[in-house]
Order: sequence, then C-alpha cells, then structure tokens
Amino acid sequence: MTIKQTAKYRVLANVVQTTFGKSSEAKYATHFVNMTIPAENQILIRYQTIVNFGHQNVYLELRRKYKEEALEIVKKHIERVAEEYKKQVEDKQKLLEPKVEPYEEAAPKSISIKVLDSTIQESIENISMSIYNPVGTSYYRITCMAEVK
Repeated sequence: MTIKQTAKYRVLANVVQTTFGKSSEAKYATHFVNMTIPAENQILIRYQTIVNFGHQNVYLELRRKYKEEALEIVKKHIERVAEEYKKQVEDKQKLLEPKVEPYEEAAPKSISIKVLDSTIQESIENISMSIYNPVGTSYYRITCMAEVK
C-alpha cells in the first residue's frame, strides 16, 4: 500500500513511536499504552494495566468501570499525540519554510484522531490466583484502532 501523504505520515510516526529512544516519554506506574501505525490513516493502540479483584464475579461487575477508565486514558494519550503533532509541524515549518520538497505535499497543520468503537477488544489474563488467597491479580488489556483525519 502506497503512502499518499508522506510528510504527514513521517511526522505522525515520529510522534507515535515512543518505544525506542525517547527518554522524555512519561512512564506511568499504573498503566502502559503503546501505539503503532499499521496504515497511513490508522493507529493501533494497546492499553494494559494490572487489576485486583476478589472473585471472577467481581471482575464481571467491574469490567465496565475498567473499560471506561481505559478508554479515558487512551483518549488523553490521543489528545497528547494530536497536540505533539501540531507542535512538530509548526517547528518543522519554521525551519524548512523556504524549501519545500517538490515530490511531496506539505503536512497538514493539525489532525483529528478518533477511536473506532467497533474495533475495541478487551481481554484479561490471570497473573496470580490461589485457593488460599481470594484476591486475584490480572492484566487487563484493551486493543483498538483509531482513525486519523
């Protein structure tokens, strides 16, 4: 698949890629969010946190709360990506204003990112459970796709 807006894609890839080499990226003790770009106008978002619950039935009751919290955190990360994108485009235009590459269209000044509700998948993976301790610890994960416009 060819990339039509290479300037936008390069700036967005630089903002989204936080796995390697960005020591300034905030590391959260409570959750982990990873974003990748599988296609030009899509972002794959993976969220993970650790949850504790007393019984499987309690998890089923709290599942809606976990999902709402996860989507709120994902929304904040998406807003940060959009702000960072806008900042990098403005900085790049200040540096490269006189020279424009003839083969590529300039990156748009801002983008909007929206999570596609139909792509939200949630899962739970038990880390520790014991017959002697009723408290269970699990990884709670959400994976979803976001559309970039």
